Amino acid sequence: MKNIDVVFENNPNLNNIIVTVSASQKDDQIDFLMDLIRNSGGNDLFVTDDKNNIRRITEDRIIRIQVDNKNLSISTDDGEFKLKRTLQEMEYLLNSSMFLKISRFEIINLQKVKKFDFTITGTLRIEFEDGCFTWASRRFIPIIKQRLSERNGER
Repeated sequence: MKNIDVVFENNPNLNNIIVTVSASQKDDQIDFLMDLIRNSGGNDLFVTDDKNNIRRITEDRIIRIQVDNKNLSISTDDGEFKLKRTLQEMEYLLNSSMFLKISRFEIINLQKVKKFDFTITGTLRIEFEDGCFTWASRRFIPIIKQRLSERNGER
């Protein structure tokens, strides 16, 4: 096994992380290292189920994350789980193009939304693919509208 040196280069002009692997030749160790880096982009979370078993979930399985009485719960395709983190930490950890904060207490996965229903009274009902729904905070509606228009390529 070859020695690996890791170098950090600060570049404030970059929005994404660029990893360059330099070596005299490409071999199995390089392939393994590149796969490891490539697959580290998705966040795996270790959560607790209702029987206190620890399970690993990927962020693409998350439907929504909510805080209730200072407890963080994560709704997924497989059920409801608990996590000992704050909503602010989750907002920072999750893929920002995939998740959207809709209130002080909730983050949703945009890929799991079936329909946004802007009501005549100015509220926003969000329905998910699994049939459940939630309401966005009025204070967050302008941010949500802007994000949805950017996502649809409108400006």
